[in-house]
Amino acid sequence: MPEWMLSRMGVRAPHVAAFPSQGDSMTPTINDGDVVFVDTRHRVPSPPGIYALADEFGGVIVKRLEVTSRPGEETITVRISSDNPRHLDRELTLEEITIVGRYIGRFTI
Repeated sequence: MPEWMLSRMGVRAPHVAAFPSQGDSMTPTINDGDVVFVDTRHRVPSPPGIYALADEFGGVIVKRLEVTSRPGEETITVRISSDNPRHLDRELTLEEITIVGRYIGRFTI
């Protein structure tokens, strides 16, 4: 990626990961075939937003995350949702998910 593009995203090259997206779960925000860029320094879902996660099959998925537990609760729970309403939300504990990074942009081919 060119330096000017990294600068606009507010990151340096060592902190960026890129993944091709597959499927329609994040449509219309992210489309099938888009290349998604994430900032790997952000590994907790605060503030709420779009994050890349390791899935249970060893792949990477991109979903919207929001903490649903109350401040001070012992267990932190996170809602994992898609922008496409045809896909169901999930709720897991923070310990059950592995955040790869926070979404910072996409490139559509």
